[in-house]
Amino acid sequence: MRKISCLVVLVLVLALASDSFALVKKMAPAELRDASSDIIVGRVTSSQSDWEGDLIYTYYSIKVNEKVKGTPPEFITVRVPGGEVGDVMLFVYDAANFDMGEDVFLFLNKANSHYEVTGWFQGKYSVKNGKVEDTGLTVDQFKANVGKGHFAKPPAPGGYKLCGYDWKCLGMSGGKYHPEAWEINPSNNDGMSTGAVNSAIQTGATTWSNAGACFDFGNGSTGSSRNGGVSDGYNVVSFGNTGGAVAGTYIWVYRSNRKCISEVDLVFDHVYWNFGAPACGSANKFDLQNVATHEFGHWLCLADLYGTGDYNLTMYGYVDYGECKNNDLYAGDITGIKAIYGTCAGMAARGPEGKLVPEGDGTTVKFAVPKTGAATVQVYNVMGQMISTLADGNLGAGEHTLTWNGRDSNGNAMASGIYFVMVRGADYTTSSKLMWVK
Repeated sequence: MRKISCLVVLVLVLALASDSFALVKKMAPAELRDASSDIIVGRVTSSQSDWEGDLIYTYYSIKVNEKVKGTPPEFITVRVPGGEVGDVMLFVYDAANFDMGEDVFLFLNKANSHYEVTGWFQGKYSVKNGKVEDTGLTVDQFKANVGKGHFAKPPAPGGYKLCGYDWKCLGMSGGKYHPEAWEINPSNNDGMSTGAVNSAIQTGATTWSNAGACFDFGNGSTGSSRNGGVSDGYNVVSFGNTGGAVAGTYIWVYRSNRKCISEVDLVFDHVYWNFGAPACGSANKFDLQNVATHEFGHWLCLADLYGTGDYNLTMYGYVDYGECKNNDLYAGDITGIKAIYGTCAGMAARGPEGKLVPEGDGTTVKFAVPKTGAATVQVYNVMGQMISTLADGNLGAGEHTLTWNGRDSNGNAMASGIYFVMVRGADYTTSSKLMWVK
C-alpha cells in the first residue's frame, strides 16, 4: 500500500515568495537502501544557498568518511530545497536539515553534479557521540540493521506539533479568529463535479471550525479561476502540480511580523495523483475530503506528525489510497487547535471591508471595534511598511467608516495593488487586506 506525505511549506520573506513540493513516500531503511545509489557516513563542511527559477536551494558540501554503498568521491554536494538568499528565506517542511560540522548517515541519489537525500528527511540521520539519533544504535549497528525494519520518529508530546504562526493578528469575526476570505477553484483532471469538489473541501474546513476552538474558517467562495501556490494576496484552494506531493499547503509570513500568517494556498496534485469525492476504500484514488481536512490543519499551522503513535491523528503525515480516517478529528488534533487559538465566546473587533475603489477624493474603510477606547487605524503596503494613519485617538464601540485618499503620509499617490488596513486597540488587533484600484 502506498503511503505518501502531504507536505506543508513555510515561506518567510520581506516581500513574498512561493514554493513547490516533491514526492515523499514512507520508506523503511531497507527501502531507503534499495532506492539509493550511494550511502555514506560523513560530515557537513560548508553550505551555499541560491535561487533556481522560483525556488531557493541550499548546497551542502559533505566530506565522505565512510562509503557504505556506491563509490562517491571524497567530497560530495547535497542539494536540499530551502535556504536564505538576501531578504528572502524559504523553509520547507519535511526536507532534510543540516548543521555545519554535523556528522551524518545519508541515503543519497546522484542527480547531475550533486546528490539528493532519498525520501527527503527520511534519508538523513544525525550521528552524535558515535550513535545514530532516533535509533539508539551505533553506526556499525545501524549499518547491520539497515535492512531489518523501520526506525520511526518518536511521537510529538500531546499528539500535536505547532509551526509557530497563526491568524490571530487579523482579529476576530463572530467571536472567533479566522483567516481572510478564501476561495475554491474546482477545475480538476479527475472528472469530479464542481458541487462535489466544493462540498468535500468546505466540509474539510468545517471539521476544524467545529473543533470547539476559538477559530472559524467560514465558507470559502466558489467558482474561482485563480490558482494556488502563487503569492497574489488571495487564499486559494485549487488543483495543479506540486511536483509530486499529494497536496501542498503554502504559507507566507512577513519578516516584519513573523507570527502572523498573511496568505495561505492549498494545491491538490492532479498531475501525479488521482482524487475522488468521495473515494473511501478506493485502490487508486485519494479521498478529497480526507486530504483537505489534513491540509486545513496546516492552514491553522499544525505541523505533520510521523511517530508510530500518531497514525490515528488527522495530522499524521502520510495518507493512503482510499483512506477516510481524516474526515473526523481526534483528541490530539483538537488539543492542537485549542493550543493555538484557545476557546472563547462573544464578539470582538471586525476588520475593514470591501475594495478600496476611489470615489471622489477618497474611498471608504468600514470596520467595527468591540469597546470605546484609544485606537489607531493605519494602512500598510505588502512590504509591511506603514504608509498612512487614518485615525489615532478615541473610538467609540461599534461601526466606523473612514476614508483614505490613496496617498501616503507625505502625500504621494500609491499604485494600484493590495494593501492592509490594521485597527489596533488596547487589547485587540484586527486587519484585512484590501485592493486599491486607481
